[in-house]
Amino acid sequence: MMGIETADRWDDPANRWWITGPHPVYCFFPEKPFPQRVRTNVVAVTGPGTAFDEEFTFSLGDLDDDTILVIDVADSDVHWMEPGDLDVRDLEQSVVQGVDGDGIHVLFADGEVWFLSSQTPLKDLKPFFTVDGARQFDRQDVLAPYALPRSF
Repeated sequence: MMGIETADRWDDPANRWWITGPHPVYCFFPEKPFPQRVRTNVVAVTGPGTAFDEEFTFSLGDLDDDTILVIDVADSDVHWMEPGDLDVRDLEQSVVQGVDGDGIHVLFADGEVWFLSSQTPLKDLKPFFTVDGARQFDRQDVLAPYALPRSF
């Protein structure tokens, strides 16, 4: 783009104005003191078999609609501009507690966002993080019983 200085790295000094402030889409608690206010609450789920698998490239059209791409997390230690995600191999039941302890928001490949109860068993949620798992299960059958109404 003309007239806009860009930097290759998220923490490049050219980006210092962005580094110190929270982004409302990625940081849910801008009232927190620095540096907590710039830690993201939104992460992609990565790792083997996920939509963000390092070994395979998927286009959005390759994914089953039920594939979970992104979730919210309570306390990531990742700056909102920093490339940092959640590896599917590192998931623990506590991940479903979410930001407020009541549950988590999940973004599916078809663009739907659901708020799932903190009572959602990780074993029921985990298949939807992988491309093949999402093809084998139906979110309406497995996850709908845990879906809660949520207003943004």
